[in-house]
Amino acid sequence: MPEGRIQILTHHTEHTVWQPRWLTHPNGALGLASMTIVVADVREAAGRFARFFGRAAKPSASGQSIALDRGRVELVEADAFARMLPQIPIPSVPFMGTYSIKVRSLSAIKTILAGAGIATSPLGADLLARFPDELGQGAWIFTER
Repeated sequence: MPEGRIQILTHHTEHTVWQPRWLTHPNGALGLASMTIVVADVREAAGRFARFFGRAAKPSASGQSIALDRGRVELVEADAFARMLPQIPIPSVPFMGTYSIKVRSLSAIKTILAGAGIATSPLGADLLARFPDELGQGAWIFTER
């Protein structure tokens, strides 16, 4: 796909993959809630992603959203992304702009990120952290919801 290498999978043996001993981490991450992809044409991209996922794309506040079994993919155009997150530069389109991660505690993840030298800022009820330079452009959004 123009956005990059896209993969989806289904675990048919979840008990072997989601072992309790591997499900906790000091960062408190519980799972990927969503990712936002900046695309040139939301309708066109939504059609492709809907076919790929076998799921309907639905209008969202800023573009189109595709709900998955765990999380969702948000497709937005550059102007919508710039309005949502003006502090995150768009290097080119398409652009994997944000990864939203559900965590147990925003205060705990804020402390962990600060210890790693990664600054955070509030984003409504969530927490925003720009990628370190070595990871490129984009951001994480941490949420307890």
